[in-house]
Amino acid sequence: MWYNHDQEVVLVLARPEIHLPSGRYLGTRNDKGTMTFMGIPYGRFAGRWKPLEPVEPGTALHDASGFGPACPQIEFGPYPAMKETVEFREETCFTLSVSTASLEGKKPVYVYIHGGANVAGGYFDPKIQTAGFVDTHPDLVAVTFNYRLGILGTLCLDGLTQDLDYRFSGNLSTLDQLMALRWVHDNIARFGGDPENVTIGGQSSGCASVKQLFFVRESWPLWKRAICQSGTTLSNSRPISLQAGRNAAWKLCEALGAHSLQDLLDMDVQRLLSVSPFAIGAGAVEDGLTLPVNMNELLCGKGADVLPRGKEILIGCMNGDMDGFAQDPASLETTRKNVAQGIGDMLRAMSQTLAEQYVDLLVPGKAGDARAAERLRTITDAQAEELIRLYEQSAPGEDPWFLLSDCLNDFLMYNPLALESAGLCRQNTVYLYVWDWAPGSAYPLRATHAMDVPFVFGARHTIPVPLTQAEQALAEQMYRRAAELWGSFIRGEPGIWEPFTPERKPTLQIGLELDMAQDPRSISGQCLAELLKG
Repeated sequence: MWYNHDQEVVLVLARPEIHLPSGRYLGTRNDKGTMTFMGIPYGRFAGRWKPLEPVEPGTALHDASGFGPACPQIEFGPYPAMKETVEFREETCFTLSVSTASLEGKKPVYVYIHGGANVAGGYFDPKIQTAGFVDTHPDLVAVTFNYRLGILGTLCLDGLTQDLDYRFSGNLSTLDQLMALRWVHDNIARFGGDPENVTIGGQSSGCASVKQLFFVRESWPLWKRAICQSGTTLSNSRPISLQAGRNAAWKLCEALGAHSLQDLLDMDVQRLLSVSPFAIGAGAVEDGLTLPVNMNELLCGKGADVLPRGKEILIGCMNGDMDGFAQDPASLETTRKNVAQGIGDMLRAMSQTLAEQYVDLLVPGKAGDARAAERLRTITDAQAEELIRLYEQSAPGEDPWFLLSDCLNDFLMYNPLALESAGLCRQNTVYLYVWDWAPGSAYPLRATHAMDVPFVFGARHTIPVPLTQAEQALAEQMYRRAAELWGSFIRGEPGIWEPFTPERKPTLQIGLELDMAQDPRSISGQCLAELLKG
């Protein structure tokens, strides 16, 4: 309503109210009319390392204007600086944020899973606010949520207890995400969303989470499309074996002086977090219950019976995803060795079957060559350095730092994504892209990891560099570009996207202009063919 205050006309936006089985929730409405409800529970905490239970019914009125508590987490990336925004210490973190322009209709829904290396983050992140997304797309409904992270979400207790209540402990992050999707399916119509037209998406570890959900059969009826931004389970978010999961739990006990599961259950959460998941090798577990054994082999072509069918899947990365990950600013030679180590580690982690899939798709002239696949997965650091030398020779005159990042990006990001696309496109429609624009001449790197996220969510205030007026105009073009591409995909209108095929590997290169290129990163395969010849 309107009222007059000191001779000024002021618009007062009445707080919207939503009625759910768990109670009534008072949200907020911004100056564009977008309604947002935060802190709504989607699951009930049943105890540390136990699966969630359904939310209890209720009728009470709740304030839904503020962030729900984030999962307790280690210091990682940009998230510690956001501690003033949100409470980090609650293990009962299972809430979500929903934004909508209207409570009426049947609008397509976008459910976004946040990233953060599966150890940090939450929907408090200013880059992924649902209100900003709906401001740009008032014909869509947007959802984000918090879930268990790090040791709380992926600690395999199989070696510590036979209690069946804990048999899923190695993949609780995934099961929390499944519970959130069930909540969306059951409740999103109340927000004007269509439960039969849901797109799930995520970036980095959130992207890997989406791919892990591909293997959760119970999730298949809950989503229609998927968007996977800059994350692959073949390299940066590779699941671990059941034995490796057991080893991680034993290492945690040793580090904390715990002698039993009960000791860990009694322990303060902050003490648990004093041990980094990276230090003990914890991660999503191929336990045969939630995630299958040899998951990546199945994802890349061997899993017709355990993967969904008839979905639309958008997969892509940045042209500079690896910029800064391996660089030692003081030494080009040290950077070269770091890159060689990263490539070698990734290739050596592949099984023989996965290596054969890799060679068949990505190394010209080597299809069906099991010996070449064996050599690939047993590559030495010296051979990896020779591979980099061949890569450098293919592009004389290029910036040596960016060339090393290109090499790392090809092997740790683009090639794995192409391999995943080749497997998924057998029974789904897959589109592949590379984002190759970054804002501002002041930015020291290129289109780096997560640089696309603010553009997708319309989070203009989160760009990390000052922009000139001319640069701001270009950035606005990219905001519109992201809105057009992501919005049309979520609506089921792929438009310019060309379906991926293993033969042509069509890849949409996203910048100020759009370019549909065929196999644009083939240089890495050519270098591998040269290394493996003979």
